[in-house]
Amino acid sequence: MISRESFVVTWQNAESLDEVCETLDIKPGSAQTKASQFRKKGIPLKRFAGARRGPKPVDWGALRALAVQHSPTGE
Repeated sequence: MISRESFVVTWQNAESLDEVCETLDIKPGSAQTKASQFRKKGIPLKRFAGARRGPKPVDWGALRALAVQHSPTGE
């Protein structure tokens, strides 16, 4: 269990999301979720350069082509 205080201090002193995750032994999604929740409560946590905002867009056409390519009938 990570204390709120430890999370805030680690986040604010880290150079990257990876550093936060390594220091606290948590996954990037968990760290981002926790940071987002803190920001919604008015805690001014910094934002890391290059950090993703939201899920990556899905290329449905590419997925369809991949499914067709690997289909036993090619359809």
